[in-house]
Amino acid sequence: MTDHDSTPAEVGFPTPVLAYAGAPGVVDEIVWVTEQAQILGRGGEASREYWLRKAALVDRIALARVLTHSQEEVLDAAEMASNAAVQLIEFDERQGDGPQRPAAGSIRFSDAIIGAGYRAYVRQQYFAWSRAQNS
Repeated sequence: MTDHDSTPAEVGFPTPVLAYAGAPGVVDEIVWVTEQAQILGRGGEASREYWLRKAALVDRIALARVLTHSQEEVLDAAEMASNAAVQLIEFDERQGDGPQRPAAGSIRFSDAIIGAGYRAYVRQQYFAWSRAQNS
């Protein structure tokens, strides 16, 4: 699966810079995700917000590693980001959240997601979520 920094605008996938503009700092997000994970560990239910913010956080960390880490570390971070994106997609498929479903019923196998990459889905969803939070 490829992950591009940007995809055609008509598909609706923002660049990482646009998707994460105004996002809380990485450390603040680590704290939030960790606190939520602790609640889950005590039997809590994972919300879409948890999966979305976790996937966006891991994506942001992977993007930052490109500038400062070895190729092996960059690849490991990209794999972790893709795995976190799949967790969000699976949640959305189970819960019926996220964008309109393709006819086949799977977000993961829609042409747009296959073409843009799972991480592009996270950026698209985070962009929409953050805009809704600020309106």
